[in-house]
Amino acid sequence: MVRKQLMPGVWLTAIESRKFKTGCFSVNLFRPLCHAEAAKNALIPAVLLRGCRRYPDIRSITIKLDELYGAAVGSVTRKKGETQVVGLYADYVEDALVSEPIFAGVTEFVRQLLFEPLTENGGFLEEFFQSEKENLLHAMASELNDKRVYATRRLLKNMCADEPYGLPSIGEEKDLEGLTAQTLLAHYRELLATSQVELFYMGRADEQTVSERFLAMLSKLPRRERIALPKVPTVTVQKERFVEETMPLSQSKLCIGCRAPIAESAQELAALLVFNVIYGAGTNCKLFLKVREEQSLCYYASASYDKYKGFLLISSGIDAQQLDAARSEILRQLSACAAGDFTAQDLALAKSQLISQLKTDLDNPSRLEEYYVGLAASGRSESVETLMSAIERVTAEQAQAAAASVRPDTVYFLKGVSA
Repeated sequence: MVRKQLMPGVWLTAIESRKFKTGCFSVNLFRPLCHAEAAKNALIPAVLLRGCRRYPDIRSITIKLDELYGAAVGSVTRKKGETQVVGLYADYVEDALVSEPIFAGVTEFVRQLLFEPLTENGGFLEEFFQSEKENLLHAMASELNDKRVYATRRLLKNMCADEPYGLPSIGEEKDLEGLTAQTLLAHYRELLATSQVELFYMGRADEQTVSERFLAMLSKLPRRERIALPKVPTVTVQKERFVEETMPLSQSKLCIGCRAPIAESAQELAALLVFNVIYGAGTNCKLFLKVREEQSLCYYASASYDKYKGFLLISSGIDAQQLDAARSEILRQLSACAAGDFTAQDLALAKSQLISQLKTDLDNPSRLEEYYVGLAASGRSESVETLMSAIERVTAEQAQAAAASVRPDTVYFLKGVSA
């Protein structure tokens, strides 16, 4: 792996590998997550993918991608802590397998999408703008269809009401009010000029070839003073809060949001990840075995740790009348981990599960891309291999200390009632 600065505010992470028959790369714009920009930033990649000067519609784009041996280009919108990441992702067959410069062809195609969008009357093409705005509004509204997602969203909105983290990665409906094709194009130009740009590449080309191709692709990238990315603050829990809402549901949702540390080293991160698996990830964890299987207090229960924010989400589906018992037992199992109430086998199984997942990442280009883009967003530098080594070294005492550092903050209960 090589990481280098190509030009002011533009960084490349490149992994030279012959493991795969396809190569991939992404162009990512890093922005502070905020109401003023989140929805607009999420809308832009979708509009760009509708067409450019040389390929003005879906049909011509499809034909071009077919000529590039079935290459694919898609949009990405992600939230890494309190940083929003938007951009384009491409994958394609390696040049060596077809004896043609496919990598160069795909980077040139992406260059045209980025810098030669279709415009009219000082804005993006109105047809593209309106269509993709409608699609984004549908995506925002669709969270209500998945009550598990909806409950998580409501927890975050209540728990992080005064923090950017409370925003979804695609923003909210109200943030699109008053937006026009003209103001979106003006914002896009500002985005290009002032964002931190992170490029990721994995494939068979050497670092110099990759650097040259990306420099050519970004030759028209305007550069001004970059907008500062947020430093995620440490939040101290003052008092545990309880929020309840009702909805016609057969299965109620109980979500608990906890504050956890943002690891400062690979070893601290490894300990937090190992604790999370012992507590709430997989079929060997305490939430599954103790709360679901032994006591039948929930239909499902799991925990996930966000290393970019220092946030532990506990998510479960329960019967409404089991609220007090389920909540008490979920938190009791957290206290048990903090007291070191887990076995050597629990520790070993957690390590094995995490390392297996990371090995899978090493064999999946898109998962690797997600991992290294996340590293760039957090300012971290440990490779997948470094993290695996740290996980292997985690002791029971370190996992226990990680558990003890977690503090419940907000409980959100979506109570199911008869329609």
